Amino acid sequence: MLGARPSYTVLDSLPVGAAACMIPAGENSTGGGDLGEFYRVNRVLDWDAFTVAPGP
Repeated sequence: MLGARPSYTVLDSLPVGAAACMIPAGENSTGGGDLGEFYRVNRVLDWDAFTVAPGP
């Protein structure tokens, strides 16, 4: 059927508290651009170590 979306199953192997969902292509592209801009502005180069801290 035209326009039908594929069906996806979340695997039982996800860690407790994890979730999986589809992200619209435009939002995914915007997020990738934002991440690239963060790397550029903060001069994060290949193999640079950095820490990711959870927010409040």
